[in-house]
Amino acid sequence: MTDTLKAGGAALWPVKMDTGIGGHFGSSFNVEYESEGVLVYKHWEEGTVIADDQVVPTDQQWTAFWKAMETLEVWDWLPRYENHDIVDGTSWDVRVEYAGKSIDSGGSNSFPRAPEETKNSYSTELFQSFTEAVSALLGGRSFS
Repeated sequence: MTDTLKAGGAALWPVKMDTGIGGHFGSSFNVEYESEGVLVYKHWEEGTVIADDQVVPTDQQWTAFWKAMETLEVWDWLPRYENHDIVDGTSWDVRVEYAGKSIDSGGSNSFPRAPEETKNSYSTELFQSFTEAVSALLGGRSFS
């Protein structure tokens, strides 16, 4: 475990975090780091705001999230993932800066995948695991 994860409290807070997923139709979600360990969670359905909440994750939730970021190798994701064969689909963005690492990645109808995952799959287990980690950070709120 890194010294940052052992420290807890403010050492677990990101410098920057802004991640979202959604599409032209259906559900859309966004999480943005505000300050002092507070996240702003937004959820829309068909353009109507369903939730606009402040969430304060526990040290345990932050620690689990950062471990997931490492396990999923999010820091190594490509800057962009595109599938030009789908016009109206899902777009996503991940912008996070924490403990000297940063990621600025996004996509449209294409997602990071583990080497063993088929290229024919629309979503991927790897990306689904990331959205589950964000949901857990948010205390179980939806994020996909």
